[in-house]
Amino acid sequence: MLKLLRVIFYFVLILVTPHIALADSTTVVLSFPSPGPSPQDLAWDGNYLWCVDDSTDSLYKLDPSDGAIISAFPTPGPEPRGLT
Repeated sequence: MLKLLRVIFYFVLILVTPHIALADSTTVVLSFPSPGPSPQDLAWDGNYLWCVDDSTDSLYKLDPSDGAIISAFPTPGPEPRGLT
């Protein structure tokens, strides 16, 4: 019988310091600085991590392996929230 083992990782915002962390249920696996000083929301599209920052009013497309900014876009309004 073939059993599939799935490990679910969560990207989380660490709001005390502007960092983004990849963690399983008990351990931080990867952490990198957020692209701006006030990250508000994260989304994952299967390839890239997306982050909005309300200090810069920007949407960032990030490389999930190291947090490198691939693209940055201005948001249509101030204080962006609600990525899905």
